[in-house]
Amino acid sequence: MRTVSLKLLTIIVVTLLFSGCSTQFGYRFADTYLEYQLGKYVDLDDPLAGDVSASIDALHQWHAQTQMPAYADFLTELINAVENDRIDAQQLNQFADDAYRFWHTIRLEIEPYAQRYLPQLSAAQRAQFITKMREQITEERVEELAQEPRKRQRERFQRTIDRAEEWLGRLAPEQERLLHRWMEQRERNDELWHRYQMQWLDSFERTIKNPSAEDFSASLEQLITNPEQFRSEELQQSSDYNRALTIEFFVAIYATMSVEQKRKVRNKLADYRELVTDIHKDYAD
Repeated sequence: MRTVSLKLLTIIVVTLLFSGCSTQFGYRFADTYLEYQLGKYVDLDDPLAGDVSASIDALHQWHAQTQMPAYADFLTELINAVENDRIDAQQLNQFADDAYRFWHTIRLEIEPYAQRYLPQLSAAQRAQFITKMREQITEERVEELAQEPRKRQRERFQRTIDRAEEWLGRLAPEQERLLHRWMEQRERNDELWHRYQMQWLDSFERTIKNPSAEDFSASLEQLITNPEQFRSEELQQSSDYNRALTIEFFVAIYATMSVEQKRKVRNKLADYRELVTDIHKDYAD
């Protein structure tokens, strides 16, 4: 999710869950890290800071106890699909939908906390929160535009090659060609995403400016659980096109994978499954 507030609130998953060999150790400090990130957006005074800290701890515990088993089940399905060569467009679309539901579940869990705490912020704190969010969106966009397009494309391609080789090992020439073609055919919709972010943020700002408004709760719920409503038709079409193109790419590259590459993918997925299972056990009652 590219909306800044959701990026902030789901950073436990994005930044710490799949970030490297120290993942399990890092996950234990996810609540501390999230508090640190939140502190970049708004200054909280006692006793609100203590209440927010306790809620972040509760969110962390919920995620470990309920979502880790779901991730393990999801990874098992992926492993079975690889082991049985059931990687086709229909299966990959199903996996993509399943992964999206994980994000939606997190949004639903976060929403009551937003309902609880945003009205407790002072007008100055709410203004600070919005200002920091707007600054981050603008800064990211400026950084994108500052890069020379061809250089940015080359860097993107190299990063994608590096990620692919983490999973597959050295790529065959045909696999590199497929990857290059996929990246060339993808629609560049950064500007559309930027407009979407700003439109969402404008609506968020209007909503939290008046927590006593009759429609405050309903508006905030929609902002958090259904931000896609702010996507333009052009962005949605572009996103749908890129998703279909990506599914097509994965099917094509899977057909070129050697037995050793499939084994490597299977083993990497199994490692992640073991990781999330161990994390769940660490937080089990």
